[in-house]
Amino acid sequence: MEERLKEIYYLGKKAQEGNEVALIKLINMKSGLIKKFCYGNEDCYQHIIERVIKSIKRYKF
Repeated sequence: MEERLKEIYYLGKKAQEGNEVALIKLINMKSGLIKKFCYGNEDCYQHIIERVIKSIKRYKF
């Protein structure tokens, strides 16, 4: 479990620095959870992804 947390931490740092691949990996890790809350609504899915990206960029690591 700790390795996964470290991976998420380092991906977050890289995403914040502008690495788009790291950002996509972070989103893909949580895509199942995001889809669960959207109930198949594509607009909702895009809105949540947008909010996740903004949150990652603002988070203090």
